[in-house]
Formats: sequence, structure tokens, C-alpha cells
Amino acid sequence: MALAVACAAPSPSEALLRAERLERKGRVNEAAAAYDEARQEAKTPRRRAEIALRRAELLESAGRDDDAARAYLEIERAWAGSPEAARALDHVARLLHARGGDAGRAEALAVDLRILTSHPDETAADDALARIVRAHFGRDHELGVALADLHARLAGRGVDDNVLIEAAEASRRLGDAETALRLWAELADAYPRSGLRDDALWRAAELRRVRGEFREALEAWRKILATRRDALIVGSYHSEYLDDAQLQTALVWLDDLGNVARARAALLALRDDMPWSLLRDDAQFHLARASARAGDRARACGEIALLARRFPDGNQLRRAGALSKELGCR
Repeated sequence: MALAVACAAPSPSEALLRAERLERKGRVNEAAAAYDEARQEAKTPRRRAEIALRRAELLESAGRDDDAARAYLEIERAWAGSPEAARALDHVARLLHARGGDAGRAEALAVDLRILTSHPDETAADDALARIVRAHFGRDHELGVALADLHARLAGRGVDDNVLIEAAEASRRLGDAETALRLWAELADAYPRSGLRDDALWRAAELRRVRGEFREALEAWRKILATRRDALIVGSYHSEYLDDAQLQTALVWLDDLGNVARARAALLALRDDMPWSLLRDDAQFHLARASARAGDRARACGEIALLARRFPDGNQLRRAGALSKELGCR
């Protein structure tokens, strides 16, 4: 008899499969009840939280937003600090933002702040930050104040590099270049493994060059280029900015600082040491310019001829043709 009773009781997987079948058929109430049954039978807190989240998502998909919001908030209370709690709050914020209106937006932003401060290392924190930035569109001073407060509270946590780069962009839009440069530098120094590190260095270098701070721009590009050397030692990482940084380094030496020798060295490194780059024909064209700048017409014409032979499909042929005509190359 005991064996019969044990066999009659559905296993958690059976209850969950039944909930999924009912959900596919659109039988929302029955599916929700089946999810409740599966959750009660689950053996670990993590599994119970996952099933509760699926039940709440069922209610949201059915258009029962208020019921879904209550279910999400219950998950956040019952499993505080878990990844599922972060995802639940993310759903609540999305629902509130979709509702619109001043009261809805204020409540949604409060939830987004809760996500950031309670779950700064979860993916939901990145989404919450993006919503905060969008909500402050056109009000960069207000956004900068909010982000400065977040940075003070979240320093060293997973989302803080995103906070810093958004704060820097808000400062740049306000015309506060010094603050933008400081924040980009802080990001690059504090989070050397962040995917945003090279973005920060690149943006800083661009602004430095516009401001005529050529040596500082070169230093920022040097830090990006150093990742190529480090990659040879520790792995296969390649910054998407590597060849761009190499080209910009060469152009600053050539056009801004007038050092043809340093420019040529940087251009040859791009052309010959970065075979994967789509900028190698640019390097070849600027090698011709460097030779012309140095007064070596014959060498410049030879560089133009080499460009046509080595990079016949490159996008620098038109400019090279104009330079060839200007120099009177045969």
C-alpha cells in the first residue's frame, strides 16, 4: 500500500510538465495551480524560486499585470538576494515603466534603484541602469547627480563600470570635459578587465586630440595597444580598438606633431603586424603621405604604386590617385 501511494503522488517533474502543457493550451488558472504544486514539491530553495518565477511570467504573459507584479514582489521578499529576486524586480520595473504616467515612472525608477543597490552584480542591474538613463533623457545634470550617488554606493561592484561611463557621457554632453576625462580615467584604472575599459580610453583619447592634448591622447591609445602585447602572454584577447588606436597614433605623429619617423613606424606596425586589420590600406596610403611630407617624392610615388598592387580592393585608391596626380607620379 505504501508503494502504491508513493507511485500515485506526482513527482515535481510531472507537476512541472503538467503546468507547461496547461500553459501552452492557454489554461492560465490551472497552469498557475500546477506551478504552485511543482514549487511545493521542489527540493531546493533555488528550484522553488525558479518555478515561482515561471508562474509569475505566466500571469504576465496572460495580461494579468497586477497579479504578476504581486507574484514578482513575493518572489523578491521570499528569496531576497537571489538571482531570481533580481529578475523578479526587473519584471516589476518593466511593468511599471510600461504603465507610464508620472506616478508609474517614479515608482518604476524606485524599483530600478532597488535593483541596482540590492543586486549590483546581476544582469538585471545593467538593464535597470539603462532604464534610468533613458528616463533622464535631456536632463543630463539631474542624471549626473543620480549617477554620482550610485557610483559612491556601488564602487567595486559589477555594474559600477557602466555607471561611470554613463556619468562620463552625461558630463561630456554638458560640456564638462574635465569631469568626463576624470571618470573615463577612473573606469580604466579601477576596472582593467571591464569590457568598457577600452571604450573609456578611446573616448578620452578622441577628446584629448580635439583639445590639442596630443601627448595625453597618445598615452590613452598606448594603453589600448598594450592589450595586444598582454594578449600574447595571457590569452587571445584582442581589443576592437587595436588597429584604430594604431592608426590614430600614427596620424597624431604625422599631422599634429610633425614627426614623420614616428608616424612611419606606427604605420608600418599597422600594415605589417596586424594582418587581420581592414585598415592596412589606410596605413599604406598614409605611408605615401608621410614620404611626401618628408619631401621624398619618389618614395611617395612608390608607396602609392604599392597600395594599388597590394590593396586593389581597398577604399583608399581614390585618395591615392589624387595624391599621385598632385605629386606628378608616373
